[in-house]
Amino acid sequence: AGVDLVLCELGPGDCFGEMALMDLRPRSATVRALADCRAFEIGPDDLLELFQRDIAQFTLIQMNMGREVCRRLRAADDRLFALGAGRQPGTTPHAGVS
Repeated sequence: AGVDLVLCELGPGDCFGEMALMDLRPRSATVRALADCRAFEIGPDDLLELFQRDIAQFTLIQMNMGREVCRRLRAADDRLFALGAGRQPGTTPHAGVS
């Protein structure tokens, strides 16, 4: 058994599991609710059915999942850059650095 590590806290309207849904690989983290909540699952078969029935909605979901993955990747990049620069993550953005 490993040590629990909190990667982030999600709130109302947030999603999770998009990486596993997009690349069809096992999930990379476990989600634990801290309070009662409602969630729904979209699996690969659901996406295939949506693709076949409503390509516009399928495209919208795919675009939004891609945006969420990019948002999280940018946040991880910012944290790594801050740590590499000897700062605490979130203290100073690295504007203009590519």
